[in-house]
Formats: sequence, structure tokens, C-alpha cells
Amino acid sequence: MSAVRPEVTGSRIGGSVSRGPVVATVTQAMIALQIGRATLYEHLNSGEIASYREGKGRKILWSSIDAFIERRLQAEAELRKKRMEKAD
Repeated sequence: MSAVRPEVTGSRIGGSVSRGPVVATVTQAMIALQIGRATLYEHLNSGEIASYREGKGRKILWSSIDAFIERRLQAEAELRKKRMEKAD
């Protein structure tokens, strides 16, 4: 889990459950991705990162943030590979 993702410890009948929250606030997502509010909203509005409105606030799925990072890493790896092939 991300260092900025808050941990939540809960319990249920028959045992305990320890799991982080499913959603993040806009501020938490900005910190996790190290991007500004405008850039985050660009990704939200384009659908690259899934979110929904809850009252006046916006909630962003941590799984969507994780998937966004994975897609960016894969794209970067493919770009590096193409550059290496081009250099040879």
C-alpha cells in the first residue's frame, strides 16, 4: 500500500480485519501522485482515474490510482524499449 494511504483497522465477528480505505480524497490523491489539483482533475475528467461525487466532495478509488500508476509505468517502459531499439 502507498505510504500516504491511511490505514484503517476494524473488527468483525469471528476475527479482526485490517484493511485500508477504498477511496481517497482529492488531496490524498494529489499527494499520492505528486501532482497538482488541476492536473488531477484533468485525469479525472478524461476518465483516466475513476471517481464519484459524495455530497460536495469527490471520492477517488485507490484501485483506480494504482491502475493509473501501473498504466503510466507500462507506457514508460514501452517508450524506453523503443528508444533502446532505435539506438541500436
